[in-house]
Amino acid sequence: MGVIDLGPFREAEGYEQARESDVADPLRTHREEVIFTDPELIYLDGNSLGRLHESAAKTIDKVTRAQR
Repeated sequence: MGVIDLGPFREAEGYEQARESDVADPLRTHREEVIFTDPELIYLDGNSLGRLHESAAKTIDKVTRAQR
């Protein structure tokens, strides 16, 4: 994988440490499986399970279509 871009705050304190942590994260390949509707949006909802996963969206679609 190439260089990670964590957004427009490259000059912010801790940016390089965050980028290095992201590169070392063994789960980082799962990012491609998450639905991002707005790549500029920073997701900070602590009461949520996180962004919608593609497999969850497919399962929801499958279940709701089967219940017609």
